[in-house]
Amino acid sequence: MFDEVGDLPTPPERIDPGGTPLPPALPVPVLGSPPEEARDEPAAAHDFVPGLEVLAPSGAMNRALANLDALTVLNDVSAQERPATDAEQDTLARWSGWGAVPQMFEPHRHQWAGAQQSLREVLTEAQYREAAATTLNAHYTDPGVARDVWSFLHAAGFTGGRVLEPGSGAGTFIGQAPESASMVGVELDSATARISALLYPSAQVRNEGFEVTRVPENSFVATVGNVPFGKYALHDPAHNPHSHSIHNHFILKSLALTAPGGYVAVLSSRYTLDAGNPRARQEMAAAADLVGAVRLPTGAFSRVAGTEVVTDLIVLRKRGQDETPQAPTTCSSTRRTCTKTAAGCRGWRSWRAPRARSKPRTWR
Repeated sequence: MFDEVGDLPTPPERIDPGGTPLPPALPVPVLGSPPEEARDEPAAAHDFVPGLEVLAPSGAMNRALANLDALTVLNDVSAQERPATDAEQDTLARWSGWGAVPQMFEPHRHQWAGAQQSLREVLTEAQYREAAATTLNAHYTDPGVARDVWSFLHAAGFTGGRVLEPGSGAGTFIGQAPESASMVGVELDSATARISALLYPSAQVRNEGFEVTRVPENSFVATVGNVPFGKYALHDPAHNPHSHSIHNHFILKSLALTAPGGYVAVLSSRYTLDAGNPRARQEMAAAADLVGAVRLPTGAFSRVAGTEVVTDLIVLRKRGQDETPQAPTTCSSTRRTCTKTAAGCRGWRSWRAPRARSKPRTWR
């Protein structure tokens, strides 16, 4: 339970005082001194307040145009070194990344030539290459799903503290977080990280790959988010020595950085649970108990992310050194969710879902 962990007293900007310091949160731009004749007080930086609706427009071209508008605002605000206004935050909140619109980087798409040229005009060459590389993983989360994850954490006993979001994107989980959460997001893409920092200046947003994030273990009371999926491994000798796929790597590192008694509640590829090789699950089970897992319906993220990928919500509770693993329980193919704390079906270290079922096999 979270009351076993307590809030960590160290401020987020000093998580790693004894080693490589955490970089500061991406700076909240502050308006410089205006001329004497226009010395008005700058607007204070404040967090965007999202609802549960998906703000990115429907349709690939509409998404691309909304992204171009967001990049224009980002460049303007950054050049003027000031916080975003409410109207500008509304535009920034329509940013959805490039995962659903890879056409912006495909030269043979002649009907996209105008939008592609506009993108070249708002990005430097280095930023353009960085943006093109995000098409594989820039798929964001439905705000309603993020809200439900936070509701679970509240029911589990979360009352506040530092919370990690690896692969934080534009900040969907940050936006749905309670005020008692001190959010630390890690986002590789610089444009997306800067946008989320302007939307949520109260959070610390680290513009870096999670594989190079260096903070002491047990620094967070919880981890939430939507980890990137992919059949490739990142170099991280400390937290991925066995070269697990990126989604399993992010989960394992999140467990290492979460304090005992804390929860890791993340959306992941179905292959975390379905993979024939159980090694990643065995490493997770060595550190945490499986509280529950839910296989989301196909198309759950089609509106917000433009993808039909099959996704699981996995909730783990990190054990303390003196705690013993939970005993395995029986498996039910008729229940859609896990309703009791369980180590899993036949011991979740070796469990994998069937390849084709209309109803997912889960625990009870």
